[in-house]
Amino acid sequence: MTLNAADVLGADGLCARGLNGFRVRPAQLRMANAIEAVLREGGALAVEAPTGTGKSLAYLAPAALRAKKEGRRVVVSTHTLALQEQLIGRDLPRLSELLPVPVRASRAIGRGNYVGLRRLGEALSGTLDLFDHGPQSTLERIRARVEESAFDGRRDDLNLDVEDELWLEVNSDRANCLRKRCPRFNECFYWKARGEFEAADILVTNHSLLLTDLVLRQKGLPILPEYDALVIDEAHMFESVARDNLGVEFAESQVRRILARLGGRGRRRGLLSRANMNDSCAQAVVRSQDALKQQFQVLRKRLPQRDDPTIRFQGGQGVEDVVSVALAECAATIEEELEQVQEALRGELRSATQELRRSAEAAASILGAAESDHVHFAENLQRTEGARLVSLPLDVASILKVELFDNLKSVVMTSATLGTGSGRLDHFKRSVGLQHAQDLILPTPFDLKAQAKLVFIKGLPDPNAPEFVEEAVQHCNRAIARSGGGAFLLFTSRAMLGQFHERMRESLEAKGRLVLAQGGFMSRTEMLDAFRNDGNAVLFGLESFWHGVDVPGSALRLVIIPRLPFPVPTDPLMAALTERCEARGGNSFMDLFLPPALIRFRQGFGRLLRTEEDEGLVICLDPRVHTKNYGTQFKRCIAEVPVEIRDTNALGE
Repeated sequence: MTLNAADVLGADGLCARGLNGFRVRPAQLRMANAIEAVLREGGALAVEAPTGTGKSLAYLAPAALRAKKEGRRVVVSTHTLALQEQLIGRDLPRLSELLPVPVRASRAIGRGNYVGLRRLGEALSGTLDLFDHGPQSTLERIRARVEESAFDGRRDDLNLDVEDELWLEVNSDRANCLRKRCPRFNECFYWKARGEFEAADILVTNHSLLLTDLVLRQKGLPILPEYDALVIDEAHMFESVARDNLGVEFAESQVRRILARLGGRGRRRGLLSRANMNDSCAQAVVRSQDALKQQFQVLRKRLPQRDDPTIRFQGGQGVEDVVSVALAECAATIEEELEQVQEALRGELRSATQELRRSAEAAASILGAAESDHVHFAENLQRTEGARLVSLPLDVASILKVELFDNLKSVVMTSATLGTGSGRLDHFKRSVGLQHAQDLILPTPFDLKAQAKLVFIKGLPDPNAPEFVEEAVQHCNRAIARSGGGAFLLFTSRAMLGQFHERMRESLEAKGRLVLAQGGFMSRTEMLDAFRNDGNAVLFGLESFWHGVDVPGSALRLVIIPRLPFPVPTDPLMAALTERCEARGGNSFMDLFLPPALIRFRQGFGRLLRTEEDEGLVICLDPRVHTKNYGTQFKRCIAEVPVEIRDTNALGE
């Protein structure tokens, strides 16, 4: 295939001739040409491609051409499910139809997302022993869905609400997979999917699975097929996802669920009972349950009850490990009896004991480690989820550089917002270990001077002052009344969101406004759907609404940012990073706090304009923009947008 990116995306290209509504975008073609060069010659490229650039086709076109010309696979990783589905369901099929040679594209997701046909059959045959009527009905509905020819086996395609506990009984699981010995192997959803993605020219996956593959590849257990070219979209999330996947977690609820699966709970029989295992196994489970309870009772006495209920500790500093030995011994006791158990239950038990061993190793690692390159902390979750222990690496960048990027020929990282508005992407590249990458910052295709305005309010109290919320709420109400709704209020803490929501909800609803607040019974997707459909709603959102949210049109015409989005200094990770930075002679505020705040601020602004027809206003209420030296950087971080300073009595006029 001798085509290049311009032949696909240029004025006389395949897309211009074959796609209805396609128009040539200079920034898109510039991005595609740069990616094509990196895929051909090798190297790394970081691209900030604002909304409206058409970045997905800008990387898919050169990726497809490279894969077909050289016969070498390109992996594309995204953060959100929505973007994965867009690439697989729309962009890649359309592109493939235009090219002389079709592109084989597939999507790789974690094995546990697929129905396991043998396990489903076994759960159905043992329904009366395992579940009450509700789960039995759900199992029958899963079976009916499985029998539909169009179903591909994924949990998110079931169109059913399946509880996690039930899903663990029927999903595809590596530890009890019989492979070709399984009577349902030829029908297996997971192995069919694996065959497709191993043959793919372009393999679409998610950041979490990409990083899980990185960890398992070091152990000789790779999930993804070999590749030497990687495109990471939604790259602004890659550092945090990498830190989570490269860290260690011990979750109370997860271990409790494993032990309940072994020992039984309520009307549900446990695996040990079904396998007729001896009393020593049951006693080992009880000892583990007691140790788990004791471990977290000790931790809860130390955990503060506040908006950020965490404690940070270094291994050996007053938190005794009482659970890891009990879990390891429980696993060993059960494993000694496995050869006497029928094959199907043996696989289920082996899966459970492997989970226990992983949990035991995690607990021992977190509670006993004293390494200074990790931060260790305990955290209270929601009441039903219990608490968890966490260990996170401080230096993610070095790990990614050595273990991932240095092993690839070509790397492209892109997102709508990667930089601080300074004209460089240095902070982002340092954070992910890609310092040697080229920069490409593309201009927005929108007319910011005509479509948007950024307003900073002067004269409000400091956000930490008790009177800030009361005064800020008054100005929010005035601004929303002026806009007629259609507003996002973006917060950095659940506590402040609750304070604003409590004071504003009643008056907004009295005026006929639909009020949506994150943290209630609605999911993020349900909130967005309701917001779009209403057209004049008011939404109170946290971190996940600052980025990756698309509300084109007039439904969103006002964004209010009450407080600048600085990271929380008391967060265990930020506290540990601050100590390390200052010990090395750095300036923690300039190095760790200001850059991500500027990036997040730009992301919040980016919610407003999604098409060339959108218009609206972004209002920031934080007075520190006017009283602190760094305020100028916030005022200038979005190029070309008109900036206005208003006194408090002018808001909404």
